[in-house]
Order: sequence, then structure tokens, then C-alpha cells
Amino acid sequence: LQQCARARESAPMIALLVNPAAGGGRAAQTASSLETALAQALADVARAEDIVRVDTRGPGTETPLARDAVARGARVLVVVG
Repeated sequence: LQQCARARESAPMIALLVNPAAGGGRAAQTASSLETALAQALADVARAEDIVRVDTRGPGTETPLARDAVARGARVLVVVG
């Protein structure tokens, strides 16, 4: 149990950077499914709040959002759409 607790404390934050308009909205649906699947797959080593979804707000917003996620501690960046 202590190993599991330590693994949770040091779990990397995963940021999902999503273009919700991509694919006619399919990227947003895919991202929701991916977020759920990641939370289930990583339940032993990560908390749900370790997976953060960030939606782009238009052209050119993805790079600043990605940089901000990394600056806030994201160790894994998943881009959808």
C-alpha cells in the first residue's frame, strides 16, 4: 500500500490538448473517451485530477496552452485533433 501511495504522489500530470472543432466535433468526443480510458487505466498510480483537459479556443492558441501545461507540471502532453 505504501508503494501505491508513493506512486500516486509522484504520478505525472497528463495534459490533453484538444481542438474540439477538429473532425466536425469528433475530436472532442474522442478526447472524452480517452480521458475516461486513461483515468481507468492509471487508477492505481494516478488520481483523476492528474489528467487535465485543455481545449483550444481558436487558431494559434495551441502553443501557448501547451507551454502553460508544461510549465504547470505536465509531464505528458497528448494532442487530440
